[in-house]
Amino acid sequence: MKTRKQYFSFNCRLTIVAVFLFVGCTSEPVAPIHQVKIEMIGNDFKWNSRYAGRDGEFNTEDDRLAKQVLHVPLEADIEIVLKSRDYLYTLELPFADKEEIAVPDLAFSLQFKADRLGSFKMPGSQMCGYTHPDLIGTLIIESQEEFSRWLDRNRNGDVAD
Repeated sequence: MKTRKQYFSFNCRLTIVAVFLFVGCTSEPVAPIHQVKIEMIGNDFKWNSRYAGRDGEFNTEDDRLAKQVLHVPLEADIEIVLKSRDYLYTLELPFADKEEIAVPDLAFSLQFKADRLGSFKMPGSQMCGYTHPDLIGTLIIESQEEFSRWLDRNRNGDVAD
């Protein structure tokens, strides 16, 4: 009985294409962001907001600033640190059933999970009985990819909306 040797031809181009396809299909384009920390400071009847950068600290070079529109990624744990420079302010997140106060010289934290996509109102007040339009903001919960693009567009600490 004779045994027959089997030979496999090696195609270099096909191997390179297969490797790139495998790496491209298995790599994740955007690293998921699991936690976002935002500082909101009430001052002169409006909110000034700052995102902590990758270091998780405020007042560093990688912070991002925002006005009345906040962006957060879906499925992330969100922490909003409320402070005030002048008066007592409140911030409501009706969709998350949360409300917190901002007091001069104190910091209060409001935490929630961004568990659904959408645009949500964030009513705020100065506790004087008058509605200040600059205290009413919007929270946008978006996909990880959209949030990463938004961060990239606002990477130089520019005030974003």
